[in-house]
Parts: sequence; structure tokens; C-alpha cells
Amino acid sequence: MSIELVDPAKHYDLKHPWLDATFTMRHMTPAIQEMIDKECIVQDGKGNFRYDVSRDRDIKIEQCVVFWKGIVSDGQEVECSAENKKKLPVGVIVWLVKEIEERAGLRITAEEKKS
Repeated sequence: MSIELVDPAKHYDLKHPWLDATFTMRHMTPAIQEMIDKECIVQDGKGNFRYDVSRDRDIKIEQCVVFWKGIVSDGQEVECSAENKKKLPVGVIVWLVKEIEERAGLRITAEEKKS
């Protein structure tokens, strides 16, 4: 199997597995990951460093979700904005981050673990 280079200009659609929602996604790129690392590796005030996981999730959602269909508030479709992205249900955010990371090759899939 060959490795395909990441083209930041290309997007892909991600259909939620059981909800009627589709997300148009930007591929994770080395530049996005570098920005995430710079913002998420923080000093704890005691000379130690920690990784801010919640900030990591926020940045991945903000940078990678570029459009959506099927996201509503009070029965009305809402725009894909930074403010609305923060209002997504936690389960959807966790699912999106998992999908972003798996597509970027940051996680080993169950099938890869078997081999």
C-alpha cells in the first residue's frame, strides 16, 4: 500500500454513522499539527509541561470542520461557524476528533492492530 501526500486544498465528506448530518472536512496537515502542538504544550507553573487535550480537540474541530449539513438549533439549520462548533454535542466532537486523527494516521485502527 502506498502513502498519499496530503493536499490541504482537498476536502472530504464525513457522514455521521447514525445521525442525519454530514461534515465537510479539511485534511490534517503538518502545519495544523504544528500549530496544535505549539498551543497545547503548556507549562503547569511548576516547571513541568502538560498537554492541553481539550484545546487540542477545539483546534482540530475549528481547523478541520469547514462546512456541515444537518446541524440544527430549534429546528433551523445553523451555519458552520466557530461559535456553533463549540455547541456541538460532546459525543459528536469526540467522534469527529477520532475520525480526524484516524484519517491523519495518528491512531492505529482496529484492523491495523490485528496485523
